[in-house]
Amino acid sequence: MKLLLENWRQYLNESEKSSHYGDLYLFENDTVTKTSFYDALNTLSENENAIETFLENWERSVDYHIEQLDENALSDMASNPVLYLSTQAFMLIDRMKEKAAKYAGKIIGIVNKIRSFMQRFEEKHPVLYKVGSFAVKLIIVALAFYVLSSILGGSDAAAGDFVAPGFDDVTGEYVANKVIASEEELRYIGNTLQKVEGDGLAEIGKEIISIADNPEDSQRILDVGSKAEAAIKATLEALAEQGAEIDSSGKLVKKAQEMVNNLPEWAQGAKSGGVTAEIAITQLKLAAQNGSEQALSQLQQIASQGTPEGKELAMKALKAIK
Repeated sequence: MKLLLENWRQYLNESEKSSHYGDLYLFENDTVTKTSFYDALNTLSENENAIETFLENWERSVDYHIEQLDENALSDMASNPVLYLSTQAFMLIDRMKEKAAKYAGKIIGIVNKIRSFMQRFEEKHPVLYKVGSFAVKLIIVALAFYVLSSILGGSDAAAGDFVAPGFDDVTGEYVANKVIASEEELRYIGNTLQKVEGDGLAEIGKEIISIADNPEDSQRILDVGSKAEAAIKATLEALAEQGAEIDSSGKLVKKAQEMVNNLPEWAQGAKSGGVTAEIAITQLKLAAQNGSEQALSQLQQIASQGTPEGKELAMKALKAIK
């Protein structure tokens, strides 16, 4: 009986979670079926085809949510689609983690639809509009952060794209130059951020476009990643402050916080040591060898002020440059 009651409580808890995060509408021929977004996301495999199919389904579902809405129902702030669709985006990014970098452009395209829908609340429900704005900002800059992190993780520049050794998504064969961030995607992310006001995101957008123009500039990648990290923290704080007023369940802010907590650590300054430090210092060394005074200065700073491991790595890099 005790086990039965425990299973029942677990079932109720999972059902409650499912209801908080909205539905996922699936389309087959002329038939539309409704399922739990929470359940569908938790059963998503890491297979590339499965992820692409899920994103296609989510995009159509977002379109359907927006098309089918009853204007009279939009006054119910607790169940407003701005909140639960944004929450879905936070959950999706957190579920995908590093894989989100590959699909950043696709996800941003879907989020931009939510942002366009959100515009109708700017005058009638300004607080909801602000919450939605902060949520969208956080989603976009977090995706940019994942892309920058993937570039920093040992990639090389090749004809404007960033490539690294890996396995082909279709054939499964090992390739020396797998594209992990295309020039086109970087420009799309940069242009999107330039249209977002506040928290220095427009400036970050410009910097990302500069990275697409100068893919060999490792120092710029480090600097922009640090700016993105600061913007993420500031935007999350603003979202938590504004969200408390209309997000009675607290699910939006909770999922935003979870996503931010699971972002990769940034390698700026290599003060944390470890593998991330080694990657960062390698990038700085390459930039310094290519004549970057900023990279050289950064290495010198780490050699004098970093952790013992960071100092050792930086000193080796400086010796290699000389």
